[in-house]
Amino acid sequence: MKNNRWISPGLFLSFLIIYFEWSGNRMFLYQMEAELLFTAKRNLQNFAHPLILFPFIGQLLLLIPVFKTDFPLRYILVANVLSGLLVFMVLLTGILSGNIKMVVSTLPFIFFTILLVRQYRIEKKSSRSSR
Repeated sequence: MKNNRWISPGLFLSFLIIYFEWSGNRMFLYQMEAELLFTAKRNLQNFAHPLILFPFIGQLLLLIPVFKTDFPLRYILVANVLSGLLVFMVLLTGILSGNIKMVVSTLPFIFFTILLVRQYRIEKKSSRSSR
């Protein structure tokens, strides 16, 4: 992960700009999280839903490599999968509803995911050849 230390922060920030639009409501993910954490009644049931809990855990895992440089890449992959569940749902909803804003908001996350997978393959290939 030393070669490309911008993948994890890129995934984290691109995850925050995911755009939601439903029934006349419009919000970015960072706005929803702020509302959930600060303005909504603090309740553990807010985090009980898998589409809230798993991406939140993924976000926390994506923050660790920002402070710890030798964090294993496979854990970032796990964090990406956990966060990607919500991104995939937004992408699918945007495609099915024809909402181009929702689809476009997922593209930066997908871009950083491609970079992550490429970096993982490079590291895996180099570890095989060094044996």
